[in-house]
Parts: sequence; C-alpha cells; structure tokens
Amino acid sequence: METPPSNNAEALQVGKILQGLRRQPDLAFDVLTAETPAGEGTDLTSLLLQDSEASHPSQVVQLRCRLRRWQRILLRLLAPWLARRPDWSFLFTWQDQRAIRHLRQKPDLIYSRAFPPSSHLLALKLARFYQVPWFLHLSDPWCESSLEPSWNRSRWHRAEESRCLQTASRISFTSPVTLERYQQRYPGLADRMVLDFNVYDESSLQPGPWAPGKRFRVVHTGSFTAERPVDPLLRALASLPSQHPLFTDLELLQAGHSTPHCRRLIRKAGPWMQDLGLVTASHALHLQRQADLLLAIDWRFDLARDSQFLLSKLTDYLALRRPVLVITHPGGASGQFVITNGLGKAVSHGDPDGIASAIVAYWQAWKAMDRSQFELPPPSAAYSASRVSAAIASAARTTLAPVDANSG
Repeated sequence: METPPSNNAEALQVGKILQGLRRQPDLAFDVLTAETPAGEGTDLTSLLLQDSEASHPSQVVQLRCRLRRWQRILLRLLAPWLARRPDWSFLFTWQDQRAIRHLRQKPDLIYSRAFPPSSHLLALKLARFYQVPWFLHLSDPWCESSLEPSWNRSRWHRAEESRCLQTASRISFTSPVTLERYQQRYPGLADRMVLDFNVYDESSLQPGPWAPGKRFRVVHTGSFTAERPVDPLLRALASLPSQHPLFTDLELLQAGHSTPHCRRLIRKAGPWMQDLGLVTASHALHLQRQADLLLAIDWRFDLARDSQFLLSKLTDYLALRRPVLVITHPGGASGQFVITNGLGKAVSHGDPDGIASAIVAYWQAWKAMDRSQFELPPPSAAYSASRVSAAIASAARTTLAPVDANSG
C-alpha cells in the first residue's frame, strides 16, 4: 500500500493509521509498500524501526510498482487495457514471492488499503498463501466508482473486486455513502462491512485562538485538475463587481499541482491569488494553520449518490478548527461530512452565486472580528487516528481469538 514518504493524500492517511497502530502494545506489524524514489528519504522506515528492541520488530519491505517512463509510454500505445489491470501500479501485485521471501515471520493477519486496488490483489495472494484472515479497506470505491466507468466496471474489474470482497473477512470504507452502495450491491457480505473513517493526527490539533492577519487569507492545498478545476471558484469571484472591497483584503493561496489550464486562469485572476506550486506536507500544514478560511474542491457529480469520494483533507481540517468551504454536491459524502461536523459550508460547482456569497459572508465575519465563525469547537474523537487504529486492532484481536483458543 502507499505510505509516506510519498506525499499524496492516501499515503499520508496510511501514515497516520500506522502511527496509531504502533501505539497498540500487543501489536507488531510489517509494511509492504511501493519502492521509494531516490532522494525521497526513509521517513516510514525510521518511524517503524524505533521499536527495534521488540521481540518482533517491524520491518518495511519496498516492492517495485511502476514501469519506467518509456515502458509506460509503450504500454499506453500497444496494450492500454493491460495497464488498467488493475492500475498503473500493477507490478506491485506481482511481487508476492519477493514479499514472502523478505518477511521474517508469518503474519497472523493481512491488512490492505486502496486506492490503488493493486494493494488488494497482492494482499489476496498473501492471505491465500499464509491462510490467514484479511482486512480490506477501500478508501475510494472500486467498481462502484462513478469515475472512468469504461474501465473500472469492465468484466475483469468486477470479477477481481468480487473475488477480493468474497475472500476478505472485514471490509471497511471511509464514507457512509460508499458503505451503503456496496451493501446494496453485495447484500450477502453486508455484515462484514464497516466504516473506518479517514483520520486526523491528535498531535496536529490547533490549540491556539484565531489570530487574524492584515489580509483575509483563504488557503487551498491540493490539485487543480480537469476533474477538480479552479473554474467554479474563479467564476464565482468574477461574478462580484471588480471594485468589491473583498478584493482589497483577499489573499487566496493555492499550494499543489495545477494543470497548465488552471495555472493560466490563476495568473489572470488578479493579484489577490497566488500559486505556490508543489510544497512539502509540513509547508502545507503551516499554510493551513495560517488560514482564515480553508477551501476544498471535490469532483463534480450531478447526483449525491455518485459524489461518494470523501476528501481526506477534510478530516485533517477538523484538527485545525477553522471553517471550510467545500465546493461539492451538498448531499454527497464530502458535503455531508462538512455539514454534519459543523465544519463550514458546502456549495455545488454550478452555484457561483452561492460560492461567492459564502466567501463574502466569511470575509464580513473576518472584518467584524467574529471569533465564533473562526474558532470551531474541538473535533470528535471518532475521527482521531488513535480511535480508528484501536478499532482496527480490536477487530483483529476478535478475529484471531478463536484461532488462538483452538491452537492452545
């Protein structure tokens, strides 16, 4: 599965879960992860090997998961269908024998997280080889995804998804929308399906009071792409009069990857918007802590049922205790999360007036020094890394207890 030092959202979530699992005194774990590109460091290895004095010290086994660039180009030209079985990290699923050779002890349980689903196909091989229980976590839907249905709903993908779900002894999801969708599709497996939320790290809880600066700072950390474009935001702000006093105070910061199209729009937007490009996770956290308003932009779907991707950054934002404006389907997973947790406002992509009104309302609260809008209450512990990790560990103990009793 993807882990730090990779800097994407799923890898960072895995890092938080692993740190929580590491606090369980009776638990030791080994990690099979993608090979670390040269120069990216060994953050995860350093973290896990701190327990090297334990009877079963943790180990990190890095497995090859990607073709070289020229090979990917050639594959796209000659056999693009192969690269989608199950994803571009498909080499990871072929590393089972190498993984078995490197693991020092037989595992008692296999735990896999995806996306990408290549993590699950390797886990399936290991669970069958070792004949042990398997916990499968789908951070994003696989075949029930509303994205790219031309490939992820193919006969091959549906067969592989079914094979994995039928084999796993515990199946977890991050959002109630996805859980409900899979329970409807696999009613015979519904009793194995549970929610394991995305988490925040308790150490990142922001204790200090809101300290407004000279500018009204709105921060977006993440990608602007064709699927999650900056257009709805800029269209909404363009609907305001050019002399609106908001623009005198506004400082809108974007940190992350942006497509050339989005970068051009950002450059044309005005001096109130800055594109900082790619930044480290620590720098992104610093920017988020300095924000008056946090911004998140979701995939665009017309139906709430299709908007089932819960943006992992929303859970991180709980710990920051600052308001969030999320551009999404208000009835989808991300919209429900923001509204249910009192985190801010959810406005649809096709509602520029609603987006502009929300930003202006927060700006007016900033002008009025209304602390009630910018100092949110402490988040629910249900989303903490320690709580979710403890639930996974408890389920593992319950699953393994009959095996231990019989072996005695």
